[in-house]
Amino acid sequence: MSSDAENRSDDDVFVVGHGPGFRIIDVRSDIDIASAPQFRSVIGAGDGTNEHVIVDLSQCRYLDSSGVTILASQQRRRRNVSVVLPEGHGLHHIFRITGLDRYLPFFETRADAILIASAHGFGEPKPQPGSE
Repeated sequence: MSSDAENRSDDDVFVVGHGPGFRIIDVRSDIDIASAPQFRSVIGAGDGTNEHVIVDLSQCRYLDSSGVTILASQQRRRRNVSVVLPEGHGLHHIFRITGLDRYLPFFETRADAILIASAHGFGEPKPQPGSE
């Protein structure tokens, strides 16, 4: 018996798009212990940049503790991670139970997340010390 995790390719699970100052990670499957290493790699690819990371969980049906931990640690390190999760989506309860709903910004739509990321100037070069 094979599971979705065994049949999916990494290219199908996390699709990354870019815009001016932001990167969108479109999660097209579950985030579980099998997909967590790939998710960690994809979400961490922008470390060291000022790029805003938008994680679209609209199509994700299952998020285990490994996925929650990755999102929390990425937000703690970068402070510029947003989540797209429409109201009423089944994953909202996970974020409420863990308290992450108080630390991660959530948006109904990808367009809303992009608008806020753009308005806050994410992606603009950080001033270098002594350059002001």
